[in-house]
Amino acid sequence: MCETFEMLRKIGEREGIEKGRLEEREKLQNEYLKALIRSKKFTLSEISTWFNIPMNVISERAKQLSLS
Repeated sequence: MCETFEMLRKIGEREGIEKGRLEEREKLQNEYLKALIRSKKFTLSEISTWFNIPMNVISERAKQLSLS
């Protein structure tokens, strides 16, 4: 029984670490997107292609940045 609980604890820890990594990756990606959009050196279409993010999401992000 103790082995089962230990295994479940380890699985929970691993999932927590993976979730943290995903959140950190998304945070970094958002920072890169902001920097690229603000630089105006690249088109929104290019940014959409590089990050594999739909154009409507990139356009919405650009609108939000222009308002702030």
